[in-house]
Amino acid sequence: MKIFNRKSVSFCVLATLLAVSVFLNWKYDDSSVKEAKVLGKATYVNNEVAVDEDKDSFENMKMERDSAREESLKSLKELINNPNTSEGAKADAENSVFFINQSRIQEIDCENVLKNKNIGNVMVCITENGVNVFVKTKELHPNEIAIITETVKSHTPFSENMIKISTSD
Repeated sequence: MKIFNRKSVSFCVLATLLAVSVFLNWKYDDSSVKEAKVLGKATYVNNEVAVDEDKDSFENMKMERDSAREESLKSLKELINNPNTSEGAKADAENSVFFINQSRIQEIDCENVLKNKNIGNVMVCITENGVNVFVKTKELHPNEIAIITETVKSHTPFSENMIKISTSD
């Protein structure tokens, strides 16, 4: 009879932990009490709601990006610190943590440089497949597109064909 190898056992343990966490989240999620979360919204003691009108969709998108990134980092660090995790999975998780941290630095650099070049309200999102740049404006002039492209190319390892620029009001 064959004994399970370490990798299979680690995978089963992780799958079981994931299933348990999903179940516990579902079981203890009291959706009837919770309202839809809106970032930038404050609720006072008397249950009145105040929304910060200066917070626009870009700020909300940045906050959502950052909170999703923090959740990912938290999960990866738990995986790294788990004694049952295989060395290969730990190495992959460490590489992911490194990529997320490098992406964060590059995004902030690009956003700051573009703001200093008067491009406007900008959000940069770096993924493994490329860079998405969101600019809050109705339209961009060709020289602004060139500035954005050159800035992103100089602060990230991505080529011009991997940079996508989007505009919105």
